[in-house]
Amino acid sequence: MELEKMREQIEGLNDEIIALLAKRKALTLKIAELKKKKKMPIYDPDREERQRTAISIKARASNLNPEAVVSFFDNFVAYCRQEMENHWESLH
Repeated sequence: MELEKMREQIEGLNDEIIALLAKRKALTLKIAELKKKKKMPIYDPDREERQRTAISIKARASNLNPEAVVSFFDNFVAYCRQEMENHWESLH
């Protein structure tokens, strides 16, 4: 029974993580709209590098493997960047 309760907690955390990722993606689409209005490029390598550094520090402070966490974020950021580009193209 204890194992089942822990698994339920993990499922609840997974739901929260997915909800947060969806919110983050929605915000990136709003950013894409602002960047289009201001004629700014979607990709900002300096910003992404600063974020990678901050995420690595926070992961380490949370006793997580920084490389694993940064890799996860790199993948998600690449996905969001593609979604931003698709959204950008759909704007008039």
